[in-house]
Order: sequence, then structure tokens, then C-alpha cells
Amino acid sequence: MTSSIRPGPTGTPLPSGMIVLRLARLSKDGLELQSAHESHFALSTDDEAGDLKSLSVWAKNLTAARQARELMGEKRTVYRLVLSLNVDTVRSVRISSRLRSALEHFLGYQRDKARQEPV
Repeated sequence: MTSSIRPGPTGTPLPSGMIVLRLARLSKDGLELQSAHESHFALSTDDEAGDLKSLSVWAKNLTAARQARELMGEKRTVYRLVLSLNVDTVRSVRISSRLRSALEHFLGYQRDKARQEPV
């Protein structure tokens, strides 16, 4: 795959207009499901354990769906569904002020906690 973008550090924002791939488990409804389900966007155990605590996605211009599945290692057989997301659409999602306040409180708590842990 050719692209004008290059891989960068984890968490680096992608340019506007980029498409990312999210691998998900096929639901019990299988292929009859015509749209994404909220469970496809829940953080996995590995996502939760990471420093960034974010969804695992791959830039489509850098990584094909087949390559992304191979990167899943032993779990690749479970993640058979590929979801395509435009980063601009994701960035346009708004949350309520109440939820934003709770998230900011949680993230501030996590930062404070990380600062207090010995290195």
C-alpha cells in the first residue's frame, strides 16, 4: 500500500479524511447484522491494559485488513468483522457535558495516579 503518511508513535492523530479499520468479533447474529453494534467499540482487555486506553484501529492507507488481522496473533480467528471509519466522522461525535465532566474527572484521576506511582 502506498501512502503519503508514515507510521508514527501510538496515539498520533491521523490527518483529516483518513479511513481507519476496526476489527471486531462477529456478533451472534452473524452476517445478518447490517450495522455496527456498540459492543464493536468497547475496549478490549488489551486496549484497557495499554498506556493510551484507546480503541485499536489501523490506518487503511498503511495497513490492509488482512495485515491487521495477522497482527492480532492467536486472536485473529475471532476478529472476522472489519469496520471502516472516517476519522472526521469520529471526531464530529459529541458527548453530553455531564459525560465529558465525568471523563475529565476520570482522566485527571488517572494522570494523578500515574504521577504518584514509583518508576
